[in-house]
Amino acid sequence: MLIIINWVLIAAKWIPLAFNPEEFQHLKVLLAGSLSPTFWGLEVMLGTIIPLIILFYRRTRQSMGWLLVASALITVGLFVGKYDLIIGGQSMGGLFPAAFLPYFPSGAEFLFLAGGIGVLLLLYTLAELLLPLEPGERPVWFIFGKRGALLK
Repeated sequence: MLIIINWVLIAAKWIPLAFNPEEFQHLKVLLAGSLSPTFWGLEVMLGTIIPLIILFYRRTRQSMGWLLVASALITVGLFVGKYDLIIGGQSMGGLFPAAFLPYFPSGAEFLFLAGGIGVLLLLYTLAELLLPLEPGERPVWFIFGKRGALLK
């Protein structure tokens, strides 16, 4: 259901551009220009259609692995949608209304992304070690407490 709602949001974002002559060039770049491979291939096909096929097919909708694949594809599709919106909008600014300025993230931006993912993984690992997750479970830091090891 949320995938279909995402389709409605995509349509609500881009259909008004078709009726505005000043903004139609942005839509043209998205549907048939330099951003069209990412829009049609990654955002629409990989991010919505393939996950819907996975979720409607009986064998794959009951498999945890396929559900993980579908959720990862949806995440990639949503990321690409935001990329198209932000990069496409910034590439065609008011100073250059007829020109499309290409953009590709720099090495520093990729390293910043990798560092952010690393920090999130570190926080997840610390939470896994320090917080009890099941009833009756003691956190790992209890090993270093006054009562000694968990082996008792």
